[in-house]
Amino acid sequence: MNKTLLFARTNAVVGRDTRGRSRIASAIDTALDRTVIVTTPILVGAGAIIGDKVVTSLLLVANFAEVSVRFRRGKKMAAFVTRRDRGRNLAELLPSSRALGTSCREPLASSREPRIGEVHTIGDPLLVPNASIGVPLIHVAGMLYVTILGRRFEDRLKINPNAPRGFIGSAVWNIEGELVGLTIGEKIPPKGDPTDRAFRSVYALPAEQVMEFAESQS
Repeated sequence: MNKTLLFARTNAVVGRDTRGRSRIASAIDTALDRTVIVTTPILVGAGAIIGDKVVTSLLLVANFAEVSVRFRRGKKMAAFVTRRDRGRNLAELLPSSRALGTSCREPLASSREPRIGEVHTIGDPLLVPNASIGVPLIHVAGMLYVTILGRRFEDRLKINPNAPRGFIGSAVWNIEGELVGLTIGEKIPPKGDPTDRAFRSVYALPAEQVMEFAESQS
């Protein structure tokens, strides 16, 4: 059985308070530090640094063998798509600096490994990086609900493979700075659905499944 989260993305951008180290500021710093901008020949999205790996949405990288990535501090570089999990719609990226470099490697992120968190109620605020303009911005989203699936994602979920631009592949964080999921893609609303509005619904894979993929070797 697969579980997926559904959240409502918004255009509301939140910034850290430079006057102090509040809880929300720490969460934003973690989200930014662990966000990688991912550019393919047709899409712009993001990836999340989990451990020493970059994990993103398979719908973002599709069948491309090579994409471009840019870290928070660093230049744009090529990255290779080294693993795909079609059941979970996840992919792993290997930056070219790692593939061609020496065994002595700097950590991909300066922050400590993220804790796994949960979203508890509908409306809980979530932090989701948007990389559409080339500089990640943190948007506030709202938790909608959790759904359980008994089949493959493509059999049950109606997902727009080209949206949401800039969000797809982004990690989803709670305001405690805990990882709660990874954005898979935007939900295609049913035909004639009156809720097809500015606050589009987006699917995210729960953090536990993202971690299982990142920690596995196949």
